[in-house]
Amino acid sequence: MLLVMPLSKTDPQGYGSALTYARRYGLSALVGIVTEDDDANSACKAGIDFQKPRIADIKPRQNLLEALPHIDGITYQQNKAQDGALYITATGNTRNKNGILKEAGFKWNSSRKLWWKAA
Repeated sequence: MLLVMPLSKTDPQGYGSALTYARRYGLSALVGIVTEDDDANSACKAGIDFQKPRIADIKPRQNLLEALPHIDGITYQQNKAQDGALYITATGNTRNKNGILKEAGFKWNSSRKLWWKAA
């Protein structure tokens, strides 16, 4: 999937802003969150107490694992941490697939020898 985000400014701040919005909209689409007003600045200026939802409060969709890229030899599993946060592990034949896993948001945990990402 390709996403094109227009830049308000062609400087590091403009790129960072575009990345932040892309992540926010991507996460919202992934977990099915509908936003009424996504402009936090206008809420703060209006004196509204704006609070972002915590990941632990978001209920994942049933097909969360199905939204991940299909990679030969890789198995995904959804887990729950001791603090209640959800995360996904990618196990199996991960050799030479680091780039694809990183692009999908996974991080390598060298002590546990597995790829993981927050759900």
